[in-house]
Amino acid sequence: GATNWHDAIGNAINATLSVANELQSKSGFVAASIANLPPSIKETCKESFQTTSDMLHEGLEHLAAGDNSSLHTKLSAALDTECTDELSDHGVASPIANMIEDLHKKVSVCLAIMIQNENVTA
Repeated sequence: GATNWHDAIGNAINATLSVANELQSKSGFVAASIANLPPSIKETCKESFQTTSDMLHEGLEHLAAGDNSSLHTKLSAALDTECTDELSDHGVASPIANMIEDLHKKVSVCLAIMIQNENVTA
């Protein structure tokens, strides 16, 4: 329903934030699946989900300020894969793997919209 780039990227970021927030609320599922692994992995996942959420929130602030360069940086940082990488390194299948994959796809869509705008305005 966006009629311009600003609204399109804002809508995409907000939709991505919804997934990030839902993922954070279900991080207990990750904790249960990694209960026998070092506590550092649980902390890595918690931090990874928080980083994604924080970067998306900060991205919205840069969008509102018209700072596209910083917005691009924050969206790139939101594509945090540390949790997935740690789980994979230890051979753990996350019970919320589909949600993590969906979140990464949504962040990638935000980046694609950002890059499309950069190409149009360049």
